This record gives sequence, C-alpha cells and structure tokens, in this order.
Amino acid sequence: MEVHTLTSESAVKELRKYNIRPSVKKKVYIASVIFFIIGIIGIFVDYTLLTAICFIGIAAFFFELYLISKKQIQVTVKRLREIYGTDKVEGKIVFENDKLKTVNFATNGELSFNYDVMSRFAETQNYYALFTKEYQAIVIDKQQFTPQENEQFLQLIGEKMPQLFKNKK
Repeated sequence: MEVHTLTSESAVKELRKYNIRPSVKKKVYIASVIFFIIGIIGIFVDYTLLTAICFIGIAAFFFELYLISKKQIQVTVKRLREIYGTDKVEGKIVFENDKLKTVNFATNGELSFNYDVMSRFAETQNYYALFTKEYQAIVIDKQQFTPQENEQFLQLIGEKMPQLFKNKK
C-alpha cells in the first residue's frame, strides 16, 4: 500500500499535543503531583511560602511545556522553509513486507526503516502520525482516504506495527 505524506505548518500545529515525548510529559506530571502534595501539606502546616513556591512551580512546569511545544513548531517550520523553500513537503510511504519506505518528493530521497522502529501512532482531526523511537514523525494526511481506504490503512498499521496499539484502549 502507498500512502501520501505531508509535513506542513498546519500539520505540525495540529499535532502539537504529540510533539513532546510522552516520557518528558510523564516526568512533568509526576513532578507536578509531588509539588501539589507538598503544597497541600504546606497549607495544613501553615507554611504559605512553601505552598506558594509549589504552586508557582507547577504553573512554571506547564508553561515550560507550552513554550517547548511552541518552539518545536517554530523550528520545524523554519527548517522546512530553509531546506525546501516552502512550509509544505509532500511524499509517500510504501508499506513493504518487512519495512516502511518513505520517499520525499522535494528531493526524491528515500529512507527505509524496520517496522519495529515505530513507537507511537497518533490521530488528529486531519492527520495521522507515526513516531519513531527517537520521536521523528511521519505525517499522513487523512483527506486522501475514502472510509474504506481509511479502514484498510488502520488495519495495515495494526498488522505491520502491532506495538503501536498495545497500550491503546
């Protein structure tokens, strides 16, 4: 099966919530919970400075996540414009028996990876994204699919890369 890929400013923006590694988000959430618990304890022992520091820390963590996400989008779009002279790069993915092949239409470059390199599958309103273990994204435009082709695509992803759906329910 061949599938059209598209990396564009709108795609990167729509995939914003997925552009930070889950492990980084998890660490921020854990630290925030710890700060929250310490802040609550600070309220009960009447240590308002500690409470204030904890809640300001939580806000700072989430603001930092927002800034990192925003910066990643800006850098990606800047790189697209710098390398390709546009903010939209198209290509295709070819699902072969034992590997995934990507072709960049702007450069006619090809890159192949084993299916086990993929670690995450994400879906937004207009796009699917496949993420490698090093968190590089391959963006697939959903508009290309009829409902039947969409079902076939998802089935193919499940067959070739079942590890992407292990934790989904």
